[in-house]
Amino acid sequence: SMLLAHPIKLQSLLSGMLRKAGVRLLFGAPVCGVRMEKGQIHAVQAQFMGEPFEIAARAFVDCTGDAVLGKLSGARCFAGDGAGRFQSVSMVFSLGNVGLCGFERYMNEVINCEARPRWELYNCATRGCLGQYWLPWKFSPEREKLPGSIGIYWFGNEGELFFNVTHLELDCLDPFLMGEGIAALRGQADDVLGFLRRSVPGC
Repeated sequence: SMLLAHPIKLQSLLSGMLRKAGVRLLFGAPVCGVRMEKGQIHAVQAQFMGEPFEIAARAFVDCTGDAVLGKLSGARCFAGDGAGRFQSVSMVFSLGNVGLCGFERYMNEVINCEARPRWELYNCATRGCLGQYWLPWKFSPEREKLPGSIGIYWFGNEGELFFNVTHLELDCLDPFLMGEGIAALRGQADDVLGFLRRSVPGC
């Protein structure tokens, strides 16, 4: 099963829940080091606007998503699947003022007219990525330079769709490759956005 939640609304909801529980939130303050004492983390070192500071506590939980705190403290870590393969790097962008009925009708009557079951917006988070469905550029001569798979997400907001441009395989631990990858994904996103605006009804 998949939990669908609008990314901005989810951030607001979770932040509100944390504040209500008495959690003090720090944004824009990445962890950059640790101070160890007797083999245990005594304080986490972070930076805000270029100024370092420390947070001392009795216990720390690594919720970075990338084991940053564990790695800095010398914990045993492995990257990816352990064999050098990483999850594809992706980029999500939103498109507003979309005629959702027109978009869904185009996807069914022109692009996926032979598909069963129908391609539908309410569950396109899963269907948008599966092989039995063609993407909006099925008949376009531009399709060779557009992604071979994307995610299309609708979170219930009228006129708003999210697109996940994906499938850039690279070593995401290399900052220079990540920089090049993000630049390439922005180019892909711009190509997808341009195609949708030019060629797809409703967009």
